[in-house]
Amino acid sequence: YEINKKNKIPILVGGSGLYIDSVIFGYDFLDNFNQKEKEKLNSLNNSDLINILIEKKLELPNNIKNKRHLVSAIINNGAIKKRIMIEDCLVVGLKIEKSVLEKRVKQRIEKMFLEGIVQEVKNLSELYGWEIEPMKTIGYREFKEYFEDQINKDELKKLIQKDTLNYAKRQRTWFKRNKNIHWITEQIQAVDLITTFLNKYSI
Repeated sequence: YEINKKNKIPILVGGSGLYIDSVIFGYDFLDNFNQKEKEKLNSLNNSDLINILIEKKLELPNNIKNKRHLVSAIINNGAIKKRIMIEDCLVVGLKIEKSVLEKRVKQRIEKMFLEGIVQEVKNLSELYGWEIEPMKTIGYREFKEYFEDQINKDELKKLIQKDTLNYAKRQRTWFKRNKNIHWITEQIQAVDLITTFLNKYSI
């Protein structure tokens, strides 16, 4: 709203499904969450927590092996008041073939290794350990097994690829719920959509 007041066009790119929806739907996050309910969630195992998220159609966290993340996902996703999508909002989604996505993810991982991610993660793990939140994200957490000689480099790359594609799948599932998204496959489609949208709402 502050950006609009300055006669500028706000553009939001990327981010998790929940973060994007919180902006375009104007979510109200509730301040209080039933403490007993939270304690109950903490007493469940990871599989049960994941099933709750799936049943409630809530977004799965990046690290589903972290119980605290699963509990937080249930609390944060559930403790919101949804509204209708804000006015004058265009949502464009890029639709990509699975084979193309897999190829790009593989290429990205190879580039990460060429640019020295092995030494980067080694330095970070020695400096901060594996328990801090950034080290539990995709592209970092998988290295723990590698440095402990449980997997080799090829297996490490395949593990990062697997986790990345699984996360992409969860993202697709989340965004499918928003029927206001205009899905495109080519750049020209985005140009046409945005041009039409701006012409319609320009003063």
